[in-house]
Amino acid sequence: MKRTLLFFVSLFVMTLSAMAGDVVLSWSSAADWAKVGDDLSFTKDGYTLLMQKNTAKTAPFYSESAGDVRVYNNGTFTLTSTNGNMTKVVIKVSSNGAKRLAEYAASTGTAVVDKNALTVTWTGDAAEFTLTVEGTAVNGTESTSAAQLCFDNVTIV
Repeated sequence: MKRTLLFFVSLFVMTLSAMAGDVVLSWSSAADWAKVGDDLSFTKDGYTLLMQKNTAKTAPFYSESAGDVRVYNNGTFTLTSTNGNMTKVVIKVSSNGAKRLAEYAASTGTAVVDKNALTVTWTGDAAEFTLTVEGTAVNGTESTSAAQLCFDNVTIV
């Protein structure tokens, strides 16, 4: 009886985990983003995206015409969770982002660029991580230009 009960409890927990699903952070306009000085932030469902200018020549911004967010060379992309640690995050690079797609240094975990799928996938185990945009667009169609990270949405898996 005890084993049967443990089996059903385990099955129930696994079912709930499978149903939890991915969280997609998306936006529809610049009004969804808060601008503080040169930085942009977006909060939804216990997650906060923070785009910082740092020493970049151009501040991060939301492009109304393209519907994407842009972070320039020497800027950073930070994702913070109040829902516990994240293990996988997929950043969907916009069609404009394909031009200046680069490699991105992760503060923790690893970031892998797929230039065919136009994604940057972070894997690790943290409640916060930062990607630094630096160097040239080695994965982009303008490979000798300064790096950027231009993206349409972010999926927390």
